[in-house]
Amino acid sequence: MDAVDFEVQRVSSDAQVWRLAVRGELDAASAGRLTEVLDFALEQGARFAVLRCDDLQFLDSSGLRAIVRAQNAFEDVGGRLLLEGISGAAERVLELTGLLESLAGR
Repeated sequence: MDAVDFEVQRVSSDAQVWRLAVRGELDAASAGRLTEVLDFALEQGARFAVLRCDDLQFLDSSGLRAIVRAQNAFEDVGGRLLLEGISGAAERVLELTGLLESLAGR
């Protein structure tokens, strides 16, 4: 196991759109970090967030809860949260929960 189990990195942003890359395992130990970053983006005026997920290796219910919470928060301000490059592990969880279509913008 790597020393870093989860990483969220701001790839680019403007006043309203933040692009983030998530890597590693999004689970109970790391979901809070993603929530912090997305809450900060909202506080800074972001209305849209795009999470690049091709390096996301694992997604559990805690990670899923953080994503859904953020999706709701962005919708509350008239925005949207989208996922791009969804990895196989994350795609399967999102598909099973019925969230793949809404979060992948399909």
